[in-house]
Formats: sequence, structure tokens, C-alpha cells
Amino acid sequence: VALEVKMARIPSFTITLDTFATVGTSKKKEGRRFICLVPNVSNSEALGAVKSALKSVFPECTPRVEVHLTVGQAKGEECPKLIEQFEKQWNRLTWTVDNVAFLEKTKSRFEVRGKIALGSPETRAPEAGESEQKTKNEGKRKK
Repeated sequence: VALEVKMARIPSFTITLDTFATVGTSKKKEGRRFICLVPNVSNSEALGAVKSALKSVFPECTPRVEVHLTVGQAKGEECPKLIEQFEKQWNRLTWTVDNVAFLEKTKSRFEVRGKIALGSPETRAPEAGESEQKTKNEGKRKK
């Protein structure tokens, strides 16, 4: 089954970044750790389905760690204090995941080379304000 078909079966979901944690680095950098934001996922089954669909097409690209966003790197003993500072200044960030982007790393940056939408139009999360408009339009049709 084509990747587009698999992704169309997966509903969109939200991710919130509000929790900091640490992850070990490679052996070359012993004693150092990555400081990361760990996502809070509204539908972990949907995220798992995205990972499975991608793995079925790209088996060699299996991530070695859980999904996270790296924000820094420090010596292990410095991490708790840095995380405390980050948590005081961080504002929760939430967004809807409604597509998967394919990136290519060039010399100095990543470039989006393609996107595949999640879910059919019926299963996608509404855009901001869209659900209110849809409800108003459905109410007009019923009259």
C-alpha cells in the first residue's frame, strides 16, 4: 500500500511541548547530555501509526531515540539547573500535526522536499475558526 494511502488512514493530532528532559549523547561526548523538549501527544496511537507507516517504506531510517526536540547540550551535572531555568522562561507550544514533511539536509540547512497529508478531509483537525464556520453552515442547511 502506498504511503499516501497509509497516511490518509491516520487522523491528525496535536503535540504540546512543555516538558524538559535529558537524553544521553554518543560515546564520543561522554558525560554530556542533550536537553530536550519531550512532546505530549494528544493521540499516541496516531503518532505510532505515522512511525509504522514511515518505517514500512523507509526501514533503514528507524530512529534510535524517542521523538523529542533538542534545545541544548551540557555536562550531565549542569542539566538540572539549566532545565530549571528553561522551565521558568518557556511558554507552552501546541500545534496540530496534519502532514508529514520530508526533509533533505543541504550544506547549511534542511529543505522540505515533499509533504503527505494525514487523514482524509473528514478526519483532519479543523483549522482555527473553521469548526465554528462549519457548524454555522450546517445549521443554515438544516433550516
